[in-house]
Amino acid sequence: MDIANAFTDGWNIYSKNFITIILSFLVAAFLSIVTIGVLAIPLFTGFQMLFVKAKRGGEIELKNIFDPLNNFSNLILAGLIMAALAAAVYFVPMIFIFLNLTAVYSLLYFVGLLFLVYIFICWIFAFLLIQDKTMGYKEALKASRDLVLKNNFWIHLIFLVLLGVIGGIARVIPVLSIIFIPLAFSYIHGVLACAYADEVK
Repeated sequence: MDIANAFTDGWNIYSKNFITIILSFLVAAFLSIVTIGVLAIPLFTGFQMLFVKAKRGGEIELKNIFDPLNNFSNLILAGLIMAALAAAVYFVPMIFIFLNLTAVYSLLYFVGLLFLVYIFICWIFAFLLIQDKTMGYKEALKASRDLVLKNNFWIHLIFLVLLGVIGGIARVIPVLSIIFIPLAFSYIHGVLACAYADEVK
């Protein structure tokens, strides 16, 4: 992974297609909220694909964010697997709280968090692979893991930390966050998509 290249390409696409990018992000966010998150994964996958398409020299339009609705079931199933793992890490160790085994709880919770960090980093490209390569959810989860491990897991960890820093900065001034969050998070999604486009060649 070339981190600098992902950030540069993301910015170039973002700045050249600013109106389309921002409008697409706002529509995706609004419809995600209205549908109580049901359409969040397909719409934001479609949003990320705008950057992938632009990076490959294609023209992008707001309506493109709706393309992943054709892969709704695979995208949702991949998301449900991720959510189930997160829930298991949170709830399973709590059994030991009721058994007064707090040391066991703490150990399992810590190990579980490390596992979640590892697996979610490995799966960062799964949604894009489902849409871009028309993969099933199982195939995409495996392909994403293989891609990340092939191109250095630790670089991907650093990459996601940097994206997290950008997201954190957008929240620093609460009064202005209503402006900064859409700007920052649309860019974050774009950088991730550009990193994907580089690695999946």
